Amino acid sequence: MMRSKWLSLGTGLGLLLLLVAFALLVSRRSAPMMTVPVAAPVVSSMVGLTASTVVSTSQVISASQAITHSDWLTFTDPEAGYSIQYPANFVVSSSKSKGEAYNTTSITFIIPNVKAYQEMHIRVEPNPQNLEIEVIVEAIYQRINGRALDVKAANTLEQINVAKVTAYKTSILPGSTDFHILLPYNKKVYNFALVHDLGAVESSPEAKAIFFQLLATFQLTNGE
Repeated sequence: MMRSKWLSLGTGLGLLLLLVAFALLVSRRSAPMMTVPVAAPVVSSMVGLTASTVVSTSQVISASQAITHSDWLTFTDPEAGYSIQYPANFVVSSSKSKGEAYNTTSITFIIPNVKAYQEMHIRVEPNPQNLEIEVIVEAIYQRINGRALDVKAANTLEQINVAKVTAYKTSILPGSTDFHILLPYNKKVYNFALVHDLGAVESSPEAKAIFFQLLATFQLTNGE
């Protein structure tokens, strides 16, 4: 009797332990899985930008002045046969001295944080004999400097394109200029000069950049 009693008790305890183990197993499977929070990936704001869109602010003069040409004005000289664009806040003057065939035009640059006087001069002179560029450079040098050029003009010239026409850049001509660009065309010579203050050694980098931006808008017309 006693033996059967202990047997029944052991069987009951075993069943109880099995029930507890089963309950623990079920609860572990049904409980939500804990996750370890992971920081979101940091995406740089520069992703997707290219060299053409990332621009140093030190190189930008003004988006409306130096880059966007839709706000630029157009100066036209029908007699000299050309047009050129310029920012609306730049100062343009054009006049003809006694004895000159065409007006000389000046475009004064207005550059933020740059107070120095800097401008583009456009002088147009007749070239009825269509003289070679070396002869033209020597004649201009002698007229400005009062003496003959002591080096070969050809050695001072760098060939470039302006308005789809061959032009020549030179730094040999005297004056408060960084360089001149000479464009012989249609029995005329178009002379572009980057002019700076008398006391300055050269024009600012901003002025040099603007000069070539203006020059890129230069167009030849049918003026005679």
